[in-house]
Amino acid sequence: MKKKIILIICLVFIAGVTMAGNQKFDYTESIMLPLMKTTTSNYTVVAITTLTPPGGVGNYGGQMDWSPDGEWITYDVQGEDGFTDIYKIRPDGTDNECLTCDNFVLPNRHHGQSAWHPSGRYLVFQAEKTSHFMDSWHRPCRPGGGLYNDLWVLDMESEEFYQLTDVRSGLPAGGSLHPHFSHDGKKLIWGDLEGITGSYGNWRMAVADFVTSPIPHLENVTYYEPAIMDNWYETHGFGPDDSWIYFTCTDVEGMNENAMDIGVMKLSNPDDMRRLTFSSGMNGEPAEWDEHAHLSPRNDVFAYVSSSPYGVKDNSKYGNWLKTDVWLMNINGSEPKRITYFNEPGYPEYEGDTICADNAWNPDGTKLAVGIYVKDTGETHIKIIEFSIDGNHPPDKPIKPNGPTSGKIGVKYVYTTSTTDPDGDRVYYKWDWGDNISSWMGPFNSNEIISVEHIWGSKGKYEIRVKAKDIHGEESPWSDSLSITIRKKSFRLLERFMERLPWLEQLLSVSR
Repeated sequence: MKKKIILIICLVFIAGVTMAGNQKFDYTESIMLPLMKTTTSNYTVVAITTLTPPGGVGNYGGQMDWSPDGEWITYDVQGEDGFTDIYKIRPDGTDNECLTCDNFVLPNRHHGQSAWHPSGRYLVFQAEKTSHFMDSWHRPCRPGGGLYNDLWVLDMESEEFYQLTDVRSGLPAGGSLHPHFSHDGKKLIWGDLEGITGSYGNWRMAVADFVTSPIPHLENVTYYEPAIMDNWYETHGFGPDDSWIYFTCTDVEGMNENAMDIGVMKLSNPDDMRRLTFSSGMNGEPAEWDEHAHLSPRNDVFAYVSSSPYGVKDNSKYGNWLKTDVWLMNINGSEPKRITYFNEPGYPEYEGDTICADNAWNPDGTKLAVGIYVKDTGETHIKIIEFSIDGNHPPDKPIKPNGPTSGKIGVKYVYTTSTTDPDGDRVYYKWDWGDNISSWMGPFNSNEIISVEHIWGSKGKYEIRVKAKDIHGEESPWSDSLSITIRKKSFRLLERFMERLPWLEQLLSVSR
C-alpha cells in the first residue's frame, strides 16, 4: 500500500456557464418534462459541510461518484509515487479505503474517474496504460487528462478487474475520459481521444453496450461528433429515459476553447444537437467555462460548474485565472441559479479563489458532493451541499377502503376510497386486493370518492389496501387495510334444507 497520499479532486477540463439567448432544450415529450413540477426555484441550500478524507493536498485529479445505495463516495487520491488511485469513503468521512492500490492485475499507474453502475455491482474507471509513447511524462495521463487511458471495470462483488478498451499507445495518441453508465445499466458513454490537437485534445463521444456475460465487456461502439467545433467533448451522462445524452462541447464557430457550453443530443437523431447554456463568447453571448453537468435523480435540474460572472481568458494556463462555482438549471436549461459563493467574500462558504470541479448527487437528490480546489492554500476538499426542496407534494394517505368484510367466491364486491392532494392535483389509485395488485386507475379529482369492483377466485382471508399518486408521479403511503373473508359459494336449496334440519348439519360436521 502507498504510505503517503494526497487528496485529488478533478480540475482538468472544468467549465463555466451562464444562460443567454432564448433557445431552450425542447425534448420534453421523451423526457416527460411536463410531469416535473420542481424547478431550480424550489431548491434552497440549507447546509454546506466539508468532507476532507485523510490525505494531503493536490490540484488535479478525477471525477467522484455517489454509490446507488448512498453508502459510498468514490474519489481520486494521489500517492507518494505521484500516481492516483481510487478510494471510497462514507459520506460521514469514515471507512476510507483504496480500491485500486498495488493490484497486480492493473497497470499501477494513474487510476481514476470512477462511476458506479446503477446496480451498485460495477465501478468503471480510467487506467493509464502500462507503457505508451509518453512513458517519461505522466502529467497528461492523469485521470482528468485521459491521455493513454483505457477503461476498466471493477466487479464489486467478486473484486475482479476487467479491461474494457485498449486505446492506441503510440501516435496519434489514444485516450479515454469521463465514463458514465446509462440508467438501465446497459450502455456506457465516454470520451474517446482521436489525437492531440487544440488546447485539450481532439475528442469524440463513444456509446457502447455494456455486457456482463461471460465477463464484462463492450459491444457495438458508436461514435458521435455533433458540435460545430467538434474537437472538444466531455461526456456527463444519459437523460432519464436513456434516449439522449448530455456533455460539454464547443458548438459555435470561432469560440474560444476556454469558453465551453453544455449540450444535449438525441441518440436517434445525432444531427439535432442543442445547447443548454449559451456561453460561447460569440454573437453577443458571454464567454464562460461550463462543465460537469449532472442530472438530479429527481430528473428536474442539472448541477454544473460555471465561471460566471468571472469569465475566461485566452491563455491556456487556466489554473492561474479560472474561478468557478456551482449552479443549478432546469432540465431544459432554463432558470439558471447560482448556489455556492466560494469565490465571494462575505458569504459563509467563502474560501478565496476557488475552482469547483466534478460533482455527484446522492440517490434521492437532496445532497450534492462537489470537489473544490482552493488556490491560496493549495488544498482540495469534497464539499457536501444539502438542499431543502420545495414544490410538489404527494397525495395524503387514502382513506381506509370501505366495503364488505365477508363474501363468496366469484361474487363482485364494490369498495370506495378517496384522498386529498395538497396541491389540488388529480390523482391515480392502485389497489392491493390480497390476491393481486391492480394497475394505476384514473386520474380522479382530489377529494373525489371513487368506487371500484373486485372478484376473488378462491376462499381465504384477504387484506385490502389502496395508494395514490399525483399526475407528477409522487406517491402516497398505502392506506390502512380492510380485511375480508371469502368463503365458498353454497347452493341456496341446501341452505334452506339445513335451516329446517339443523341436527343434520351437526351430523355432517361430525362426520367430516
